[in-house]
Amino acid sequence: MMFNRLGMAYRFRVPLRCPFSALADGMPLRSSTLARIRRLAVRCAAWALLGAIGGLAACSHAEDTPAINHGRVIDQDTGEGIAGAVVVGRYEGSFGPHGAPGCNRNEAVVSDAEGRFELPLDRQAGFLLMSAYKRGYVRGKHTRSASQTIPSDLSKWQVEIIGWNDDNTKGRLVGTEPKTYDSKQAAMEASGEWRDVYLRSTRGREGNR
Repeated sequence: MMFNRLGMAYRFRVPLRCPFSALADGMPLRSSTLARIRRLAVRCAAWALLGAIGGLAACSHAEDTPAINHGRVIDQDTGEGIAGAVVVGRYEGSFGPHGAPGCNRNEAVVSDAEGRFELPLDRQAGFLLMSAYKRGYVRGKHTRSASQTIPSDLSKWQVEIIGWNDDNTKGRLVGTEPKTYDSKQAAMEASGEWRDVYLRSTRGREGNR
């Protein structure tokens, strides 16, 4: 136990690194120390305010930046982009009273000269389902798909090439792209299976109207 000049008892400690802990201990402080504490308190409050403003700005920027699906309308047989196709996005989310999924939003765009298009991604509206329409084409099937080529290795994913018969009812493995991915998400992103829409030309096929 130690005594200060006023005869007041206080506990002896290793010199304090932070003057705020002295306040918690109830120790008498010099005027210079109190002034230092006041300066530190003002400085801490200023940094806290700046941090809060920065965090709010970052959140606001993230909320103001909409997520976009950058897709492409592709000819199933040639792999080329299809220009001038009408792409319809249907956002399905909540379920109705009979268990059927409800459509919360619809969007429609037209593909550009390379077949590319953009549709917003709206988590609140639901999962985006896409379809495309153009005269002389019918709905096609995806020809590229993410696949776990080595069942025992969950970190090995590749993109498989799928070929379809004339009726688009049976698919077969044509080949596998050599590049490997460490996750299913990365392989799906590379394949574009949830991003692109496929159409198939009716020219030269039976039943062409």
